[in-house]
Amino acid sequence: MPSPIAVRDPGGPRGLVVYSRLVSSEDYTADGGRFDLFLLEVPSGKVTRLTDHQSTPTLNLGGAIRRPAFSHDGKRILFLTDYASSDDRRKTMTGAAPYPDSFLNVWQLALRTREVTPVTRGDLGWNVFGWSPNDRFFCAKYLSRAGSLDSPATPDDLYVWDTATLKGRRIARVANGIEDAYWSADGSRIIYRSDPSKHLFAIPRVGGRSKTYVQPEAEMLGYVYSTDGKKVAYTGSGTVYVSGRGGKSKPLYKLVETPNGASTFDGPPIWSKDGRWLIIKTKYVGGTKVRDPVTGWYAFQRNGLVAVRIADGHAVVLKEPNEETRGLDWHETD
Repeated sequence: MPSPIAVRDPGGPRGLVVYSRLVSSEDYTADGGRFDLFLLEVPSGKVTRLTDHQSTPTLNLGGAIRRPAFSHDGKRILFLTDYASSDDRRKTMTGAAPYPDSFLNVWQLALRTREVTPVTRGDLGWNVFGWSPNDRFFCAKYLSRAGSLDSPATPDDLYVWDTATLKGRRIARVANGIEDAYWSADGSRIIYRSDPSKHLFAIPRVGGRSKTYVQPEAEMLGYVYSTDGKKVAYTGSGTVYVSGRGGKSKPLYKLVETPNGASTFDGPPIWSKDGRWLIIKTKYVGGTKVRDPVTGWYAFQRNGLVAVRIADGHAVVLKEPNEETRGLDWHETD
């Protein structure tokens, strides 16, 4: 399978990209710099700043903003960041295991009004996996207890949060941790992957016993159904695959090696509304021998977004991986 070359193409999907972008490389957090959320309109290229973590001190919004996630209707955005009051403690952290998500909590932004609301509290670190199909709930994980440098492994608690009441419910404790999780097509179950088996497990949204969902022959991430439920897309070993339910998988898109770093997928693929495209999040992480002229750092992380046409593998760039970022997400508008 040849690796398609992504190009700019006005015939690709249209929509919005929300992303966390570096705004100050001098202000220090655990992994360097301060970030805010920005909105990119595709294909016009218009960029709008959504948050300013220093403009409203009473909000206590920290600058470690990352991993934004659109609701399905595009009206709300979940994201992770610390509380500003934790900044002094973050300065003592390195961003290394077992503390990569320390002090991160879930926040919510209303896109029309730009109102920002904190949702969770806790110092051990939250991680959001996505909205339910009806946009009422989201699933997230939280460390069950603090790890240590000598023994970093610790169980993860899987939560479902109700955005109407801003209350969460723990539905499972997973001894080997949760690597990946997402909603079933009807929103009745959470599907998650846990080491060391790599199997996919399903648990009811209201809680209950986890059952084996899929036993893959190889590593699978981001197991998501098309809008009509007839096809499945997932990633594995640097490749995006598409298959019919119960059918043979077909490789669609393969990551291209980049100099000075490594390329990875940064989340599950996203189906277009008409089922003709897959939108793929990419992440490029690495280092250079000279300081970056913008950040002043030797290390970099840059997120990109590519749409790939399922019929022929034609790839279209939606966002170039040309800025220091900490995650992005896509919402199709028409």
